[in-house]
Amino acid sequence: MNLTVTGCEVESHGQFPIGAHVSVHVVPPGARPSFTIALAIVRWQRSDRCGLEFVRFEGNAKEQLEDMLNQREGFAAD
Repeated sequence: MNLTVTGCEVESHGQFPIGAHVSVHVVPPGARPSFTIALAIVRWQRSDRCGLEFVRFEGNAKEQLEDMLNQREGFAAD
């Protein structure tokens, strides 16, 4: 949820402590290839949600995420 190039909000049944390091595998809609955000840090945690800050991307994952977000904004403007 609330996905941006700098982070996102995640809903999970698991609890992640603030400061935990995680990786995020993103499966975009449609035929786009999946990609991995190699390092994200948990910045906040409330109930079944937490906020992640993206710190390190794997390969061209940052460009893929930017392209996906730009495409989504284009659909919203139509």
